[in-house]
Amino acid sequence: MVYDNTYTYKTVGGYAGNQPSKGTKFPTGGGFYWSDKGGPSVSISVGIAGQLFSVGASLGNSSNGSGKFVTVPSKNYYYKLYVEKKLKIRRYRFYKQVYNNRQKKYEWELVQTGVNYTVNSVKCWAKKVG
Repeated sequence: MVYDNTYTYKTVGGYAGNQPSKGTKFPTGGGFYWSDKGGPSVSISVGIAGQLFSVGASLGNSSNGSGKFVTVPSKNYYYKLYVEKKLKIRRYRFYKQVYNNRQKKYEWELVQTGVNYTVNSVKCWAKKVG
């Protein structure tokens, strides 16, 4: 596999999983715990070096007592845990070596092109709903 020096940064965001659809009210204060395991996935299209790719990243889940803690700003409103991930997306190419009978030598042939990503940063906050 060969990685290009061709990459881009994209931000994906949405609500973490495992939350009531109308949000949660914290009448005594408090907040959410966020776990990066599982949760809904957000897909985006990314153009790199003239090619279009689709990338899917999970948003994690609101969890019970473990993970990153996110404080709600008020006891009076309903909130949902919102997650934003900044992704560094890189293009890769797979090659295989094939023998060219006419030229009597081995050459590299492109087999597959794709992308993968690393998470550059994560932001979580309590977003007021309703």
